[in-house]
Order: sequence, then C-alpha cells, then structure tokens
Amino acid sequence: MSAPPLVLLHGFLGSAADWHPLRAALGTERVYLAPTLPGHGAEPAPVPEDDDDALLGVVAFLLAHAPPEPFDLVGYSMGGRLALALLAAAPERVRRAVIVSASPGLEDEGERAARRELDRVRAAALRALPFELWLETWYGMPLFDTLRASAAYPAMLARRLRGHPDALAAALEAFSPGRQPPLRQRLATCPVPALLMAGALDAKYVASNRALAEANPAFEAMTVADAGHAPQLERPDDFHDAVRRWLDRP
Repeated sequence: MSAPPLVLLHGFLGSAADWHPLRAALGTERVYLAPTLPGHGAEPAPVPEDDDDALLGVVAFLLAHAPPEPFDLVGYSMGGRLALALLAAAPERVRRAVIVSASPGLEDEGERAARRELDRVRAAALRALPFELWLETWYGMPLFDTLRASAAYPAMLARRLRGHPDALAAALEAFSPGRQPPLRQRLATCPVPALLMAGALDAKYVASNRALAEANPAFEAMTVADAGHAPQLERPDDFHDAVRRWLDRP
C-alpha cells in the first residue's frame, strides 16, 4: 500500500523549495503538496485582507485543496502554527503530524497585543529598509544564532532574497502570533498523533512542546541535539530520520 499524501507547510520567509531535502529523503512513494504560502515566493499570492481571519482563511484554503483521504502533515514555525490550527479545525483530515518550532498561540491578550505591535514595527522596517539589510537584522536575532553558524545558512539566505518585501511585510502582520487564536485547550483533546519537535537549544519551544505533550497523550515531544530554531536546516539528517520514523509508525 502506498504511503499517505504529505502536506508540507514552510515558515515565514520560506517557500515550497525549503522542503526539497525532506522530499528527497522520504522518497517518491508519496504524493507531496507543498504550497508556497500567501505573501511568499517569487510570485506571491495575496495575503488575506482581513488580518484577524488571515490564518483561519489559509487553513480553510488548505483543507479545500488538500487530498480527500487522510494525509500526513509537517509544518515549521509559521507553517507549524498553521498546522496546529488545521489539527484543531479538522483532526479527521490528518493521519499523523510533525510540528516543528511552533507555538499553539499566546493565551494572554496583553501579550498578543504586544506581539501585534512588534510585528507591525518589523513589517514597517521591512517595507522601508533595503531587503538585504532587513534580512541581516532578522537573522541576527538570538533565535537564529545556531542557524547562522550552520552550513545551510548561505543557500537559505539566497533563497530568501528572492522574496518580495512588501508582500512579506503583509504576511508578517497578517500571520503574527498576536493575531492567532490560542489553541492550547482545543489541542489537548486532538486525537491526531503529533510529534512536537524543537531544537534542544531553543528553550522556549522545548518547554512549550513538553507542556502540550503532557496535556495530550496523542502528542509526543522530542528535541534535536545541537540545534536551535531550524533543526531541519541545522541537523538535516537527524530531522529527516525523525520525520521518517514518525510517519512510518503503524
């Protein structure tokens, strides 16, 4: 019997091309659906105009275009948040999931408001600064220390430079975690087996994953040694092995 279809959701600034190494590692037995999300890529699709419904609107779009049979799901960072929202909205559509470096949302409205403002400021800078300078500032955050030191960073940065700053700025605001409904309570009863992955050096997401896994016996938290926020780039062999093992479980 052939493997289930696999839906792959990239992170902010990314594109479908980010998943080429994983597809090569998993082989040709699957059908892959790796959309380039709104605001991203060389020819960006428009970001939904209503920021407050943007994430849920993309989830609805993905469900409408996903395979009709139960599919497997992998999402990273922003794509991981979309994947979690998809699990909460339609768990019956997903067979297994891998969620990488993603949050189920901020519970406190004050924190959400602060994050919306922070992403508004970041988006304004993205529109105003030379794109290369803005990317240097973005990846200069401590969150990406280990990514910058990895061998994969130069090629990844070259891919990022193909994006369109205005479209990416719209995506940054629309898909801000400050606009994402908190999903922790809904995910506590989600029946889909989900592997919650984080780099061992990414303490915030390690702790968040453990809390989610403690609340839901269908979830399992794991860490990737010597990796930060982007284990799929920093430790690709370990990442590919973990995804393969999880998706191949009966």
